[in-house]
Amino acid sequence: LDPKFTPAAMNLAKLEIKDGNVTKARELYEQILNYSSNHVGALMALAQLAEAEGQKDKALKYIEQARNSNPDNPVPGLYLVQYNLKNRKPLWGWLNWQVIKKVMRS
Repeated sequence: LDPKFTPAAMNLAKLEIKDGNVTKARELYEQILNYSSNHVGALMALAQLAEAEGQKDKALKYIEQARNSNPDNPVPGLYLVQYNLKNRKPLWGWLNWQVIKKVMRS
């Protein structure tokens, strides 16, 4: 597998997760970031893995990196809203939602 071919690496990581090989999946996502440090899909997948493992600060770091490096992509912003609402930060969730709505209108 050529790690620079991100669609294949992303699909393989998803299969690894289905097989219960979370460590291998994480390694694949991190390899993608070695070649494309702002890859939204890899960053968001790592955020989901970190959150599932209770590493909320790490999850937030990945979400914010994805959002800051891809400001025109609404996906990281929506994840940030969801993260803030889930973690009992409703004001931040609401404020982030206002930003996302503004971005989606422009």
